[in-house]
Amino acid sequence: MSTDVATRKDLVERAIQRHDAALRSFLRWKIGVNEDEVKDALQDTYERLLRYRDSEWDELPRALVLRIATNVVIDRARHHAAGIPYHYLSVEEHELESSEPTPERRALAKEDVELVRTAIRDMPRRCQEVFVLSRIKGMSYQQIADQLSISVKAVEKHISRALSLCRQRVGEYRQ
Repeated sequence: MSTDVATRKDLVERAIQRHDAALRSFLRWKIGVNEDEVKDALQDTYERLLRYRDSEWDELPRALVLRIATNVVIDRARHHAAGIPYHYLSVEEHELESSEPTPERRALAKEDVELVRTAIRDMPRRCQEVFVLSRIKGMSYQQIADQLSISVKAVEKHISRALSLCRQRVGEYRQ
């Protein structure tokens, strides 16, 4: 397992360790002295934190952790006021969708990429050149205009035509 993956998996665990005491105090202040309620709210907060296990943060900000705890307290209070028992849906009780694309989505994406490649190959030479410099090389319209000795307006027209050709090619295939 790479260090980066291990670090990501530990993100929520580190947040729990770092903010546990503050969260307990915060929840006691918000909920009261009923220790069972505090523990339940704390558990609900930790379960909601799991949503952030794949985030790009190095550490989960304290403000985020406290905001999640506040939302748990508000949700519990709403349920209590409405006379409805509060049962936060556990992550384990439900099958969660993976953020990974399904094999079908991967296959469709490959088809789309191939359609766009074909569309680019079939473009008129200058249109293709402008499109590649803009969308693949990341050059600005001004840089393209300077390099190809054409006006920025001509670059805009070539990009517009290239995008239209790509949309047309993908649209024809999907119909």
